[in-house]
Amino acid sequence: LKQHFFMRRGHKWGNAPSAPTLIVMGLFARAPNGLLCVAYFAAILFANAASNGDELDLRVSKAMHMRGYGKVRISVVDNGSADYSGFFDYEAPFAHRWTGLHLHSVVKEVPSNGTAVFDIGGRHVVVRLPAEGHGSRGLLFADPCIVSRDVTCPMAERFKTFDRLVDVVNTLVGSDEIDYWGIVGDNFYESTSPIGQIFFSRISLRAKAKPFLSVPGNHDFWISGNPPGKPSDQFGNGFMQYYGQDTEASLHHGGATPFNFSASPDEHRIPHLENFVFSHQIGDVGFFGYSGAHRWSELKPFTEKFCRWVNSTNTIRTVVVLGHWQRDDGGCVDTSAPNVWSAIRQQHECGEKQVLFVDGHTHCNLVTEPGHGFMVGANGMGPGSGCGPQFGFLVLESGSAGIKSHTNAHVDYFEIANDTVDNWSPLYRCLRTSGYTGCRDLYAQPWLAPQRGKASEHQPQQQQLLQQRPQFHATRAFMVSHWRSLVIMLGVGSFAVAGAMVSIIWFCGAQGRSVPLFSEPFLK
Repeated sequence: LKQHFFMRRGHKWGNAPSAPTLIVMGLFARAPNGLLCVAYFAAILFANAASNGDELDLRVSKAMHMRGYGKVRISVVDNGSADYSGFFDYEAPFAHRWTGLHLHSVVKEVPSNGTAVFDIGGRHVVVRLPAEGHGSRGLLFADPCIVSRDVTCPMAERFKTFDRLVDVVNTLVGSDEIDYWGIVGDNFYESTSPIGQIFFSRISLRAKAKPFLSVPGNHDFWISGNPPGKPSDQFGNGFMQYYGQDTEASLHHGGATPFNFSASPDEHRIPHLENFVFSHQIGDVGFFGYSGAHRWSELKPFTEKFCRWVNSTNTIRTVVVLGHWQRDDGGCVDTSAPNVWSAIRQQHECGEKQVLFVDGHTHCNLVTEPGHGFMVGANGMGPGSGCGPQFGFLVLESGSAGIKSHTNAHVDYFEIANDTVDNWSPLYRCLRTSGYTGCRDLYAQPWLAPQRGKASEHQPQQQQLLQQRPQFHATRAFMVSHWRSLVIMLGVGSFAVAGAMVSIIWFCGAQGRSVPLFSEPFLK
């Protein structure tokens, strides 16, 4: 509503008045605009109360591996007016794009017990890491499209992607079951200012304090999805500052700045690759994130350095490559996620590990490489090639069930909705009451299960079977989630039927015929 009211009048999203101002405007404005303001204020109050969002625009990311396992980068984005009492060592306005925002960032240590408490602007932020080499769980999705501002989100309203993604993140990432989360590119399809702000404003502080991973997609560079772009594009500059990853660039320039700003978007240049490459470890998983908008000749040395580190680290059992592009197009020449995964897997130093990859770009949610590759790009955009409309997320679990084997990872996909079935109500009810582990057997499609040998090759057939029978699984899950209510209803119904039968027998018997209304002539 806020977007509709102000953007139709030529104002920018970020310059819209606050909710209290809107209510005053609404009381004195003419209908229907006045009613729209009042409605917006009421909706914001309800949404904030329901979502437990926190206004601190916080990002916690795992630091580069050479800093040490316990290091994290903590970043806050605001308008520059807050005082954090020297907590951050980098504080500056955004460079090149989204310059009305300020970035505050620092690298901090989480002690060996896995928990650190930081005082940031008067808030106690609790950051937790799983022990090095232990199992971990993460929630991932790509291509979230929640509001049609810079591009059209065909499925956002139908699937309610904004509210539901907020609820998923707050419920799962905000719980003790999930250790990290991430968005694999095309983050909210934003160009002139971060739509992600309205999303993160409704995310709880507990969820925002979990390590966050993100890599850029084609729309994070050029809003049209293809180079050379237009002058108002962010060219990846807004992305790299707002989503707060600790990258190769942060290790250079004397540590004075987390990024390399030497490439000017005014010349239609995208930032240097080092601003988007990261390598780190969470639990027993080693992550490699990168930009597919750059050439393999630039990226190759970073992959070789990553694999040398992985080979020297016996606490890493699974490697996950995070890249947005599922294929070479839209500004990607030769560094799509399948290409980079294949190259990393063939390197001797990484070949001894289980190597997986997660991407988006094509707006489908499916297994792209049996036992290895997974796409989660259907979250508000129109259907991609080879699938219908979908909406969902995956959970990657390592160290599954204590299995000490070459393939120890578990990948579960949760379909929130598709073209024929909306699973949200029973799924969300289950997640709130039983969490990830209590709901995966009911709602998740097992894209990858731990194996004691070669990785499973039948995951696509499993997925196809599940997708062919969505109504069966939704009905089964509903019955399991509501079995108490069904038993009560069945009991009440049985008593009602029994009572009706007794009444008929009584009224048709001698006792009933003694009542004038049910006398013999009347019954005849």
